[in-house]
Amino acid sequence: MDIFNPYYLQIVMFFIINAILGISIYFTLASGQLSLGAAGFMSVGAYVGALLSLKADLPIVVGILVGGFVAALVAVIIGLPTTRLKGLYLAIATLGFGEVVRVIFLNLDVTNGALGLSLIHILRAHETRHDLVCRLLLEKKKKKPRLRLRNQSRRDGLQDQQP
Repeated sequence: MDIFNPYYLQIVMFFIINAILGISIYFTLASGQLSLGAAGFMSVGAYVGALLSLKADLPIVVGILVGGFVAALVAVIIGLPTTRLKGLYLAIATLGFGEVVRVIFLNLDVTNGALGLSLIHILRAHETRHDLVCRLLLEKKKKKPRLRLRNQSRRDGLQDQQP
């Protein structure tokens, strides 16, 4: 079984993308608020990165970085007026933002409407060295002695000093 098969790598990438989205929702839930706009912010960044890669012929790594910056900028713009909202009002406002983003990107000609973008540049191994990262993550690691935590070594040092 070839673990570097493009299909398996795509599955791993989708898993990581969805994990990032899940963590972003978890952070707002952990603070006691329900924000449903994470998908809207994620789609803004994804579309900006892909469009810069396709239309402006920028490297995909630059597109990803600019897309993340634009998504953060949109999050600040949306976040400033919604900081006063709590509970269901925050959930409704952020859900509305996500729907507005979806409808805008669905009706833009540059995004190809409901068909979406095609032929987006992919990251090559020489751009990211993802082959080394995948080997480190997917291969079995040799057993190495674990490093001791600072607190453990401090406790052990204190125990050694006691009579």
